Amino acid sequence: MQIEMRQKPKSTFTITAVCIIPAVILLWMLIFFDQSQIDAPKADIISTVITLFGVAGCVTAAIIMKAYGKLCEGKFIALILLAAFFVRLGYVIRCPYNINQHDVEGLNSNGHLSYIYRLAAGDGLPDSNNWQYCHPPLHHILASGVFGMSQSFGITEAGSFENIQLLTLLYSHFTTAIWCLLLRNLYIKRLALFICCGIIAFHPTFTILSASINNDILTIMLSSAAIYFLFKWYSKPSVKYALLIGTFTGLAMMSKFSAALIAIVAVITVLIRFASDKEYKTGAFFAQTASFLATVLPLGLWYQVRNMIKFGQPLGYVAPISTESQLYTGNESLISRFLIAPETENLKLFCDPWNDVNIIAYTLRCSIFGEYKWGSTAICTVLLLLNAAMIVLALTAAIVMLTKYKGYKDWRAIIFSVIWVVHVAFFVYFYLSSPFGCTMDFRYAVPTVLANVGLLALCADKMQCSDRKWVKAIFGCMCAVSVAFCIFSVFA
Repeated sequence: MQIEMRQKPKSTFTITAVCIIPAVILLWMLIFFDQSQIDAPKADIISTVITLFGVAGCVTAAIIMKAYGKLCEGKFIALILLAAFFVRLGYVIRCPYNINQHDVEGLNSNGHLSYIYRLAAGDGLPDSNNWQYCHPPLHHILASGVFGMSQSFGITEAGSFENIQLLTLLYSHFTTAIWCLLLRNLYIKRLALFICCGIIAFHPTFTILSASINNDILTIMLSSAAIYFLFKWYSKPSVKYALLIGTFTGLAMMSKFSAALIAIVAVITVLIRFASDKEYKTGAFFAQTASFLATVLPLGLWYQVRNMIKFGQPLGYVAPISTESQLYTGNESLISRFLIAPETENLKLFCDPWNDVNIIAYTLRCSIFGEYKWGSTAICTVLLLLNAAMIVLALTAAIVMLTKYKGYKDWRAIIFSVIWVVHVAFFVYFYLSSPFGCTMDFRYAVPTVLANVGLLALCADKMQCSDRKWVKAIFGCMCAVSVAFCIFSVFA
């Protein structure tokens, strides 16, 4: 199989569905729609109507195009992404900016909201590194711009804060679009491609993060762009791609320093390519490495250096939490925290960061529900079971891909594996070194699910081409579970 990623021209329909329609809707809402003037019952109605009609419109368009023989691979994926956009838009309208958030808090705190407001008021960068002020400012600068624009259009202060969710919604949408584009360009075909794009597009974590006005989803979006160009670089090494990887990694680190994990992924991937490819010249290696470092270091480290000079803040600094906090889990055994969950956690449906201690059980729930409780217990129970099945399927597929299908020789599987291992290792280390309920939150490990879906896609692509009936039967079950997961993700 050739190593270079394929390039397919983007159709006008695809660009319209993925970029233009969401952009026009969000721009109209930014200028004319003041969410703070709508009470909760009316917001629920608007949310439901937008979601139902948006998804129904996408399904109808797919049926019509299929009937006329116009439904190609790219158009179908575009409709999946657009339908998922309407689901997230409905959630954003339903969820106020001060509900289901992380470290946002009020204007009198040092949380993300006051950080944004400070920049919007023209007070400049924070004069301390207390609490969330330790974070680099890219997301907060962009969010303050949206807040200021909303104010200039006559939107109330509360409505202007609501409009920051339009920005995070756009980040979430583009994150899923980047990964779907990546899978398509990696020669994943037919049903395997559609199923895995659906899992990414409708995964609940991207719906939850679309309404979260902290810096998590921008970091994930920029990291995803860096990963996309890392694949491009591996397929065809060049200074151009090295610069793009460095730029997007540096920008991700300018939103949240933990994005430095992508730099680690890039370094490991480059070393693997350098060690395994005899035709990769040493001169090209050093030129591309220098290009990467020349972009990632100034973009990713300038704020860290600033805080180091001003406040003595070390690299990798995390805002401290008292060990007297109820969130503290360091007094629990390592077995309870990392292996066998206490009996009190086994039958839980939702996460409780104040009392839960086991990272495995917590991740199972948090990856689809966040740290919040949702309305329909029955639907959420089914979704939790489907999520457990999806995790088992994805991990099994990863093992099969790397062993039976010799994925250790497939550059695509190698990169997905590096992404997964690096982020899982960080996730475990973070909870080990900072034993608090909040450090088990899945938002710190979102790239793991994306990388695992990538391995699932590679395995499913092999399976769908198999002549063995039992392989096809397993592939059919995998597709059925995946479709059910997407459907219940929407309803939950």
